[in-house]
Amino acid sequence: MALASLEQYILLNGSDLLCGASPSLTIELLVNLYGLYRGLAKMSYQVPYSPEAERILFHLLTDEDWNLLSIKFHFTSLKWLFQQDKIFKILSEQMLNFCRSNSSGGSSIIAFGKNKLNLDVRSIAELIMSGHNFGSMHFVCLLGELIEQDDQEDDIISVVHTIAEIIKVMPATSDLLCVHGIASPIRNFYSHSRYSSLPDLFIDISNLVILILRSVQSESLSDDETWVAISIKVKSVEIYFFAFSSGCLLLIWSFSYFVVDELLDSLSAVLPGITELHNLLKDGNEKQPIAYISLHCRDFCKLLHFGSPAIKLVSSYCLLELLNKISDQGSREPDGLNIRSGYLLSIMAILEGLIFSSDVRTSLNCSRCLSMFIDWKVLDGKELAAESNIWCRMIVEELVMFLAVPRIGSTSFMIHHKPAVNVAIALLKSKETPHWMASVLDDSSLTAIVQNITRSNVSRELVLLFRELLNSGYLKAEHIASLNRVFQLFVVVLAEAFFRELPVETYIHIHLAGLQETFICG
Repeated sequence: MALASLEQYILLNGSDLLCGASPSLTIELLVNLYGLYRGLAKMSYQVPYSPEAERILFHLLTDEDWNLLSIKFHFTSLKWLFQQDKIFKILSEQMLNFCRSNSSGGSSIIAFGKNKLNLDVRSIAELIMSGHNFGSMHFVCLLGELIEQDDQEDDIISVVHTIAEIIKVMPATSDLLCVHGIASPIRNFYSHSRYSSLPDLFIDISNLVILILRSVQSESLSDDETWVAISIKVKSVEIYFFAFSSGCLLLIWSFSYFVVDELLDSLSAVLPGITELHNLLKDGNEKQPIAYISLHCRDFCKLLHFGSPAIKLVSSYCLLELLNKISDQGSREPDGLNIRSGYLLSIMAILEGLIFSSDVRTSLNCSRCLSMFIDWKVLDGKELAAESNIWCRMIVEELVMFLAVPRIGSTSFMIHHKPAVNVAIALLKSKETPHWMASVLDDSSLTAIVQNITRSNVSRELVLLFRELLNSGYLKAEHIASLNRVFQLFVVVLAEAFFRELPVETYIHIHLAGLQETFICG
């Protein structure tokens, strides 16, 4: 009855309303009341309504110079309005005005009454979270349209800041923004927009990306390829990192959503210049060149120590790639690697503590980094102090203890001890093997280890370890004979597995030839 009476008023006074004869307060009340009754009717049961009255009201909103911010809305009324696709454009314009007002520090409207809405960032966030409306779509479309237009930098910043505030107030809104395609305008900004060269705007957009990825649920990231592309672009954001800055942590945290080989193996391609030797080995307090960010080795080590498992994993991959570049570049330069021993030893301390990490991928990466450091040998004219390194000795002692017991038969057991094997190999290959290696790898320990080697637990790392033990003079004749029998049996088993693919004699001949060189046979 209330809706019918309101519709009758609109129909009878339609001419006066459309020609502007009615006071603005009357129009505001009409919009609020009509939206309220239509919303209540939709919530409870289907009530017939007058399409003509609705048309007049929508036409009034389109022609009238009205301000959404000036109306004290009932929430049900506001939600109903944002469900109407016929006024999507006019509401988008109103939302842009809201963003401009919010960005300029406009004062909030004082609410009155129990259900009257104070139209601010929180109320917009609540509207988005209430579902079944175009709230989030307005922001997605606004951002997309502004990015495609010229000279809209201020409005883009206003919209971006408002979206960021909405997510901060209610982090779950990031899911709806992602579901409705906010990745698309962001990708267009990085890929095609004329605005992407503006530093302040570039940083604002990148900060929004980081905020979204911190808040969103993984199942809402339906367009994975787009988000991976966006994350790669964010890597080149112009941010001046300080040691263990929150920005650095958030950036790597975001990248941990996309632990894919294509992303991690392309670090130098994504960040031109990041692997230049003079940048990588700085202490991390210097400002970065504008062209790229440089996450120093020490930054990654801090992330390795303090970060979550996902951050540790991504950081270990990145650090390994950077160190490979350092090693390669240092071997080509006349003066080799010019690194302060104190700087390097502080990084080694972090890596040593992660050799027995619960994530074997992280520990393997750390062991490879540590092995690389040990291989660099001379620092500041001094030999690397592996001799007095308690952690290195503990790693080798733990390895020997576990290899010498029957549990070596477990495949998963061997996988988790590959990192420690890498460190032991690096120490054996070093210019001056620490003297304590002889006492840790004594005859009784090596005999127990060799006795535990079977065809079912042979691994590449174990083969390389025995080769270095042979080269260093640790293995006796009986050790070599025992290992030789195991390796030959291992080859026969492999040949049997491939019997239908290749004649046994040929297969054994090929693999024995390789084993005699790679292993310790012959």
